[in-house]
Amino acid sequence: SSFYFKDLTFGLVGQLGSVYSGDFDKDNLKASKGIELRLFGYNVYSYPLAITYEYHIADGKKDGKHYFRVLFDF
Repeated sequence: SSFYFKDLTFGLVGQLGSVYSGDFDKDNLKASKGIELRLFGYNVYSYPLAITYEYHIADGKKDGKHYFRVLFDF
């Protein structure tokens, strides 16, 4: 199989939010931060291909979560 990679991006991620329960309470907001690495290109027959890796750490936690995503023909 053949792959052609065209772009590589690196990003910083910051999230802030909460579950909606009717009343807004700013003291219940949750936050996380992380990094994102994205690779764009083409695979066999010139179909677009994107591979994404993300690592997020929630505030107050020592361990983070890993996210890996592969998109074809998007």
